[in-house]
Amino acid sequence: MHLAVLGGGLAGLTAAALAARTGATVRLYERAATLGGRARTTEIGGAKLNLGPHALYRASEAMRVLRTLGIVPRGGVPPAAGWLDRAGALEPLPATPLALLAPGPLPLRARWELARTLGPGAATARGTVEAWLAPLSPAAREVLLAALRVSTYGNAPARQDAAAAHAQLRCAQRGVIYLDGGWASLVDALRAALPPSVTVETTEAAALPDADAVIVATHPAHARALGLPVPALTPVRMSTLDLVLDRLPSPRHRFVLGLDAPTYLSDHGSVASLGGLVVHAARYLGPEDDPARSRPCVEATLDHAQPGWRDHVRHARWVPDLTVTHRLDEPGVTVPVAHTVDGRRVALAGDWVGERGMLADRSFASAEAAVAWVTATGSPA
Repeated sequence: MHLAVLGGGLAGLTAAALAARTGATVRLYERAATLGGRARTTEIGGAKLNLGPHALYRASEAMRVLRTLGIVPRGGVPPAAGWLDRAGALEPLPATPLALLAPGPLPLRARWELARTLGPGAATARGTVEAWLAPLSPAAREVLLAALRVSTYGNAPARQDAAAAHAQLRCAQRGVIYLDGGWASLVDALRAALPPSVTVETTEAAALPDADAVIVATHPAHARALGLPVPALTPVRMSTLDLVLDRLPSPRHRFVLGLDAPTYLSDHGSVASLGGLVVHAARYLGPEDDPARSRPCVEATLDHAQPGWRDHVRHARWVPDLTVTHRLDEPGVTVPVAHTVDGRRVALAGDWVGERGMLADRSFASAEAAVAWVTATGSPA
């Protein structure tokens, strides 16, 4: 079989590697000079910066698929505990649902609601996140929204699918890895997993290539232009300030989530081997949010958690409007993997395709399903 894979990001690289293992001859098309897409890492003064905060979920579709390719990601596991920022007042973030039952700044009712919602045996969420959390007290809703933002990167509770968000939060509760060397190390490992039967071309396919089957692992607009039936999707966006510091002014406050603002702060460089003290501070953008208003909000979180941080900046990169994924999970919106175009099998793959996993996990799961569809009879799982 001659297979064309469009896109050299995580989904495209994974699809090419998996398809080659079935005996297919693969031609991979990537318009950029380097592979990896949004999983790229920039080296500045010896420090390695991902494009915004990245984490690999330990109990995930990504880890499962990577194991089938013989890839074992290396990195550090950040502590589960952290801090919640409410207008500059930092409150401890309990590390486990059981810890929520201990005395703390949250009201007793809120602690009980959180333990019941996050603990074993919790009921499956339904409808939108907003509807799911509506019966809870304001304090419990506030904490859960912060937890959902950091787990899904989404900030649209009135539109986000509660079941998908709840599943992602459960996955996040089992821990994450900050990758040594940044996410470029994962891209390098996937590139190394490509056998000689995979050819990489630095070009963008303006039409479906002449091949027995095609996997489109690019972005929704490109897939639509190629004639694939892709529904209207809401992108997930964030503003991010990626920093290299010479010192952390407050080592105690390494991980902080905003309560009254949709913000995030994490010290990645003390957890993973990144060649320096790399800190990511970000604001999760809602669908209608103006990224031009993000920087004061992000810097306020830094001021609260790391006072005096500006005196220790070696490098700063501000990205006001970063697309994290092209798809916010919304009730009733699905993006199938398998399609037939002019009698040929054409599959979609990417972090916006399929219903298994979310974010990078969905890239790996959809790539696996796409290869199953184009190389064998039947539909992908």
